[in-house]
Amino acid sequence: MKNSVAIHPFPHIEPQHFDEASFSLLFQEESLRQFDTDLVLQIDQKVAEQQQTLESAGVPGFRVTNNPTEIKVQMHLVDFIRRLNPNLQ
Repeated sequence: MKNSVAIHPFPHIEPQHFDEASFSLLFQEESLRQFDTDLVLQIDQKVAEQQQTLESAGVPGFRVTNNPTEIKVQMHLVDFIRRLNPNLQ
């Protein structure tokens, strides 16, 4: 007769500790999701700061925007400007 064993995603954890492990995993997932969200917000803030700086400097094509198409155009403009002066790396 075969022993029936419950299969769960933590085969190395005893069944009585499964709820604790599940909670820990959920907490880690939520913490990682919050970290990712915070990181994206920080990057967005830096992009806006750079856009504002370039706009204030009078660089054509720059203004503060969240539009992905406009941001892509701005990235191409920065790349073009950088290529004009190879010393700007």
